[in-house]
Amino acid sequence: MSDATGEPDRLVRENETLRSRVTALEAEAERFKTTLQSIGDAVISVDTGGNIRQMNPVAQTLTGWGEPAALGQPLARVLRIVNEETRAEVESPVERVLREGVVVGLANHTLLIAKDGKERPIADSGAPIHNAKGETTGAVLVFRDQTEDRCAEKKVRAAEERFRTFFDNAPIGKCMTAPDGRLLRVNAAFGAMLGYSIEELQTLSFASITHPDDIAESQECVRALLAGERDTWAMEKRYI
Repeated sequence: MSDATGEPDRLVRENETLRSRVTALEAEAERFKTTLQSIGDAVISVDTGGNIRQMNPVAQTLTGWGEPAALGQPLARVLRIVNEETRAEVESPVERVLREGVVVGLANHTLLIAKDGKERPIADSGAPIHNAKGETTGAVLVFRDQTEDRCAEKKVRAAEERFRTFFDNAPIGKCMTAPDGRLLRVNAAFGAMLGYSIEELQTLSFASITHPDDIAESQECVRALLAGERDTWAMEKRYI
């Protein structure tokens, strides 16, 4: 015969346990939402049908879509991406993620076309979202604006081109040497001075073309520069 007087207490305890679990889940969801909103990259999550479930502020800024309007929309409608060179539409990594269940990165030279028509180069990757049973329940896409990176790369390439032009066309002999003495880069004037082709010099070391009596000072020059004891070193030497 059961004790009916204990039933209310049991229900109260179960109710309190349930409330604690709900509170913990709500707190966890709030922490996740705060983290998502604070991420510096754009983040979009979709369900197994490829429809948008969440977008963080960066994703909203880059796509031009507010989250309320984007929720439930097919990702392809919100995230319009094309090849920068051919202008052909690019398959979203999320489509392959959902199809194959693998982490996928976006190809180079991809442009994001925002809702207002503004274009930005982006880099991104997609990954599957799994539940506790290991089943795929959706996918997440993380991407970032590469506009500043592209500008920096152009500046670096321009600087490298200026250096190559100055180095290769200088009227005086120039060479760059590795720490072990190998000649990494030489210009035409240096080769003409010694009677070697540029290709031949790049198979040699400075020691192999230096007069034996000058090798010790040349090696000390390299040692002092690599050790940071000197910023520059000037010397007269004889080449063979």
